[in-house]
Amino acid sequence: MAAPPAAREAPALLARHLPCALRALAACSRAAHGTQPEQQQQQQQWPAHELQQWAPWPWQQRPGQRRRPRGVSAGSPPPPPWATGRAGCGRQFTTTVSVGPYRLDPVHALTGAAPGDAAAASAAAASPAGGRRRVVAVALSGGVDSAVAALLLRRAGFEIFGVFMRNWDAADEAGRGAPACSGAADAADAAAVAAALGIELHEADFVAPYWTSVFEGFLAGLERGLTPNPDLACNAAIKFGALLHHEQLAHAVFPVGHLTKPVVRRLAAAAGLPSAGRRSSAGICFIGRRSFGRFVEAYLPPAPGTYVDVDSGRALGRCANMLALTVGQRAAGLGGQAGRVYVAGKDLVAGVVHVAAGHGHPALASGAALLRAPSWVSGVPPAGAGAGGAVACQFRARYRQASAGCTLRPLAAGEAFAASRFCGGARDAPPAGEQLWVAELAAPMRGLTPGQAFVAYAGEPAPGAAAEMGSLKQRFKAVDFYKKIPADLTEATLTGSVVSLAAAVIMVLLLILELASFLRLQTTTEMVIDKSPQNELLKVTFNISFPALSCEFATIDVSDALGKKRMNLSRTISKTPVDVALQVQGPTQLQPTTTTAPRYDDEDMWWEHLDYSQPINHENFKTTLAHYPIVVVNFYAPWCHWCQRLEPAWEAATKEVHEKYPDTTDRRIRFAKVDCTAEVDLCQSHFITGFPSLRVFRRSHDDIYIEGRHEHEAYTGDRTKEALVAFADSLVPSAGQPFVRHSQLEGAPHVSGCQVAGFVLVKKVPGTLHFTARSEGHSFDHDWMNMTHAVHELYFGAKPTPHKLYELKKLHPLGLSADWLDKLAGQSFVSDSPQSTHEHYMQVVRTTIVPRGGGRGGGYDAYEYNAHSHTYHSDNQPTAKFTYDLSPIQVVVREVRRPFYKFATTTCAVVGGVFTVAGILDAMLHTTLSARRKIELGKHG
Repeated sequence: MAAPPAAREAPALLARHLPCALRALAACSRAAHGTQPEQQQQQQQWPAHELQQWAPWPWQQRPGQRRRPRGVSAGSPPPPPWATGRAGCGRQFTTTVSVGPYRLDPVHALTGAAPGDAAAASAAAASPAGGRRRVVAVALSGGVDSAVAALLLRRAGFEIFGVFMRNWDAADEAGRGAPACSGAADAADAAAVAAALGIELHEADFVAPYWTSVFEGFLAGLERGLTPNPDLACNAAIKFGALLHHEQLAHAVFPVGHLTKPVVRRLAAAAGLPSAGRRSSAGICFIGRRSFGRFVEAYLPPAPGTYVDVDSGRALGRCANMLALTVGQRAAGLGGQAGRVYVAGKDLVAGVVHVAAGHGHPALASGAALLRAPSWVSGVPPAGAGAGGAVACQFRARYRQASAGCTLRPLAAGEAFAASRFCGGARDAPPAGEQLWVAELAAPMRGLTPGQAFVAYAGEPAPGAAAEMGSLKQRFKAVDFYKKIPADLTEATLTGSVVSLAAAVIMVLLLILELASFLRLQTTTEMVIDKSPQNELLKVTFNISFPALSCEFATIDVSDALGKKRMNLSRTISKTPVDVALQVQGPTQLQPTTTTAPRYDDEDMWWEHLDYSQPINHENFKTTLAHYPIVVVNFYAPWCHWCQRLEPAWEAATKEVHEKYPDTTDRRIRFAKVDCTAEVDLCQSHFITGFPSLRVFRRSHDDIYIEGRHEHEAYTGDRTKEALVAFADSLVPSAGQPFVRHSQLEGAPHVSGCQVAGFVLVKKVPGTLHFTARSEGHSFDHDWMNMTHAVHELYFGAKPTPHKLYELKKLHPLGLSADWLDKLAGQSFVSDSPQSTHEHYMQVVRTTIVPRGGGRGGGYDAYEYNAHSHTYHSDNQPTAKFTYDLSPIQVVVREVRRPFYKFATTTCAVVGGVFTVAGILDAMLHTTLSARRKIELGKHG
């Protein structure tokens, strides 16, 4: 079910919250962000008590003394602009590691101007421009770092509010096992932090841009044999792209950038924040703590291969999925080895995983790396790194790795990079004109991985000489299988020229036809037994409007062939009031997860026979309401069981209330009743569909408005005598006063219809969705119930993305009709008589589409169904039933193409065959014409 549009447009949401301009955005970051110019540092200081108590700096600074990064002595020359930063964690550029002479897609980490720190935040809050206070949006993840960032900003005097980013939807994993993403728990933790700090929290829905900008690139990298880092792409595309625009980066502040993790946790604990003891996150967010291999196989088809020893060249065993392996990882599942073996490289084209025995095997180390697409902090390469030059720097290639020294230089034109022989696969050339870079390491480094970021920092390199990676140079020897005939021994003829031209034309035509056949899309379709895992759930999405079913009692139940019944589902269901024309007439309401039936007095409880409640009808209804400030009306039906249960308690409560507030001296409240079997029009004009219904009409100095409409209210409390008397006592003080909400009152229905939307998860067995009116403690007149409805949407599974819809249209064996996904959408079903039940029978077939190579999203499922509907008279309560029956047969459609070797073989056969046939024909013509010429000359015989 789609989120509200406001939740999807985070920048617009922030702009609305700050109508002038978004001045600053605080992000959680524990990495240092480099020093700032001296004049900026003098303006950005924390209050003295904050510095002393909470935020000790890593170095001391005397008044007037310029702050220096660690590792730079007092007499050292100032570092170049691109190298400014703290030792090991200053400003940085990122690029992609490569171990072969071919391009690998870059992974960019967005870096902008040096951000403000906590001191800058405090100074800005204390002296805002123009005298107005500064407002900061704090990105709350639910963790301890973002919570303390918000805490420090609030202590510094900022006005803050929180923004929680939802980047992953567990519904996208339907059919792929239990989701492990902690998004729901993170949202709850962020809400708890916001509540503890007393700030507002907004939710920004970035599920769609995260999928297209981050997750699809992650899958594409895996398919090409890389080890991509989706968190870097998330920083660039989501955190500093969708949430925070580039022009806003100059106003970002990082309040905890100078604090260590233990200090952050102590601050959180001292402030009583709920995230103080929360465990730090690790790994890829949408994978969580499950198996990386199993997660990859849910989206990409496995790429099996063979483990080959780098020393002996011997095959050691089979690898189930090369996509789930990375360089330096232990190769598990290889029995019979003397010790542990590790991945030294993989070649997806050859289907080989090179492994080396021992953690310190030389094949696991690299002495240099080929880099592309650098992102310089200053915007230009560092001085000295021009043609023929090199720059010494520190680098990291893995998370939490100690920095090491390297020499960075541009790859010269025409220079070949000696690649490791253990890496192969995607060998696409870099774009023309792109400058590649070479990092020569001071010491060999274990586990440099294609696809990861190579981050270089300013500073002196570690001592030692850079080692060169060895390379294998291949030499080719020319072998001539064809003996050359001297030109002076050949003869050109007119017939040979004609045959050659005809052969060339025929050859070209045949090659074009063969190429068209090779490129033509082909599919194979097979029907197999559905192999869905046991207890796998199927998502059923619906949006149905009932013009005569009140939202007050509208419910949805689910039953299946296993005997399981789930009544009054509410967790993923929303209800919206609509009129008879199906026009929305009120806000959408999420159903409560739990509802409690009202209590009645015991049936055997005795009261003397009383008849104190004033019966009213359509003639005196309005005058009664005008006569008393508060009138509580019991709309009942004599045949109703619950009305009979209520009657003695109602009359006893009426007697006590009227005696306590007599008509002669105190007319603030009166109890009355309406017999709906006699006053049908009056009851239906107030949209009474369940009996008994207790309505409260309050006449005050101000008109009663609920959600902008003049309305009365519905009593939802218990229906015992004591509860009714206590309710009347609590209501009397509001008589004649401006409208005030009451905990036991809610707005009564003001229209007759309801739009029910949402989704349910059902087992893959035959079952039924029941839409009807139900409430514990109420009875319904079947003759009053009209289950006329209009289906806006009802489909199974997930709607395909535009890319998957394109693949589906292309590969579906019979093509797609306009209503292939939702056969019932746009149809209306009308009840012509009372007690009419509508039943829809749907036969559902699962079609699995497998594009060639798995496609960007791998194989995916599409559910189609046909529908048969009928209406019949039922003695039971009228209902709208949607019965589904899932076929045990699964249709699998695979895109296939002829193997390239067959195309190459056929191409060679065409060329060789035409050439041979043409040669034979030319020889025959030449012999025939020569014999004829001899006969004409009298030389034959």
